Amino acid sequence: MDTSALVKDRDTSFEDQIGIFYGLLTDLLEITFKVKDPVLRNAPFEKELESLCKTVDSAWVLRAIAGFDELFLGARRNLNRQLGLDALAASLAPAPSRVPSPRA
Repeated sequence: MDTSALVKDRDTSFEDQIGIFYGLLTDLLEITFKVKDPVLRNAPFEKELESLCKTVDSAWVLRAIAGFDELFLGARRNLNRQLGLDALAASLAPAPSRVPSPRA
């Protein structure tokens, strides 16, 4: 994710951008929890959301929501927004797979 582009966007407030992420995360949460008839806020992206749900689980979505909660509160206290987004993205990235080192 190019966090610098999000932070530099002057057309949409940072709070509105976070709101967009909350909407997507809410949809992901309904899908990962297998809600019987989810009411998706981003229905045009249903296929993409379904595809994403194959790589994340509800625990990941809950961590993402908590991270955006912290980011939102931090932004209200003059947090460096790009640094906050970078930290959030890093915390949600999958752990690198460990490749065994060759033995001499």
